[in-house]
Order: sequence, then C-alpha cells, then structure tokens
Amino acid sequence: MEQIFLYKTFNFRTIQFTSFHHTDNSKGISCHFIARMRSGSGIIKTIDGNELCLKAGDIFYLPIGLQYHSYWNFDKTKEQSVSWESYGFIHWPVHNEVRYIMQKISPSEVAIQWLDHLYLNQAVSPASVGYLYLFLSEVLPKFQIAELDSKSILLQKAFNYIHQNENFTVPELAHSCGISESGIYSLFRDYANTTPIEFKHHLISERAVSLLTTTDMSVEMIANTLGLCSSAYLRRILKKQINQTPSQIRKNSKII
Repeated sequence: MEQIFLYKTFNFRTIQFTSFHHTDNSKGISCHFIARMRSGSGIIKTIDGNELCLKAGDIFYLPIGLQYHSYWNFDKTKEQSVSWESYGFIHWPVHNEVRYIMQKISPSEVAIQWLDHLYLNQAVSPASVGYLYLFLSEVLPKFQIAELDSKSILLQKAFNYIHQNENFTVPELAHSCGISESGIYSLFRDYANTTPIEFKHHLISERAVSLLTTTDMSVEMIANTLGLCSSAYLRRILKKQINQTPSQIRKNSKII
C-alpha cells in the first residue's frame, strides 16, 4: 500500500488532556473510530440524545458521520490526565449497507492482543492497519447493528463518495446519489448540519492534524499529500475549521 493512501485512509494516535475538555463534533465525524480509554473518564452525547459513559479500560466504537459532543474529565485525586487510543479508518470490512451504532465493545482476549499490538505500533503502516482489521474481525460478530432510514443510507453513500473522490463537485456528488443539487444540500443541512464542501474541509483538517502530530512532514508536503493546490490553502482550511495554524497544532499536539 502506498504511504499517501494510508495517511488519507487511517488516523491513529493517542489523545491526552490535562484538564477538563469539551469537543464539539456536531458536524459529524469523517471516519469510523475504535478507541480505548487509558485514563480518566468521559461522556459522549449524540445530537439525538444517546449517551456513552466511559472510564479507563473501556473500548468503544463511533460510526462515521456521528454527530455528538464529548466531555473529558481527568482524575484530580490521582493527578492523572484523561487519555485514550484513537484509531480512525474509512473502509469498513463488511457490506456497505450494514451500519453499526455507537457502542462499547467487550472483546475477547485474542482481540485485546491485536489492539495491544496496534497500540505499540501506532504509526500508520501496513502492519498497524493489519492489526486494526484483525481486531475488527474478532469483534464484529457481536456488534449492534443500526436501523437506518433511507435518508441516513443516502447520506452514508454521499460520505463514501466524498472519501473516494476528493476533488468532487457538488453536481457530481448529487448525481452519484441520484438526487438534485438542491436535494444534496438539503440532505447535508438536515442530517449532518453542514454542507458537502464544509464536510470535505472537515475531513481535510482531520487528516492534516493527524499528519502534523504524528509525522515531521512539512506543511507543503502535507498539503501535497492531501491533494491541495498549496500550503496556503491548507492553512486557510485549518484556521477556519479549528482556528489554529500548523505550528500551533504541533506545539499543542498532546491536546489536539
């Protein structure tokens, strides 16, 4: 697998906060996530009212497109930060029409071993990607399947198209989904609280943050890797999406 393909498809890192932290993902996340809490605790509250309460040792799954707010608490008594392993990925190893809900995972000992291997080899590589999919192959049979309506399925189809066609135009996206341009705008507005282009920029910013915090690639090289016309364009996207420059992201890499 080419390294650029890996960087665009997977996002592996450990996230850490040394104080209470709130994350706003109400626009929806741009890939699937498997995560494991290492310390502290947190609550994930979805836009539609579901909650997931997490503590150290919990392993959980977040589906692509999930809209939520998360609240992370460190342990003051132990002076311990809140941290978790985060493994983002785009390609799901089952049929595209099968979807799963946000949930905690109770893996087997074999699955935990694969996750431990992944934690020790977090740099995105063919080996680490292999550990992720070995883990998924062990836990998927026990996953809770989501009941999706036609609009949710259509939005998922749009997400998949954007991931596979990064230089898309809105007319092309609408055509791939079999609806009008006004229909695709309404779909994203009503079900994802964003626009197709904003979702694309959100995806670019997530990938850029991952590369900035896990590699020593220059901003110019990252922009090229992500298929952007210039580093200035990447800087504008980052400033608008997360209100930080590349140097600020690297400086604060432990709390991104």
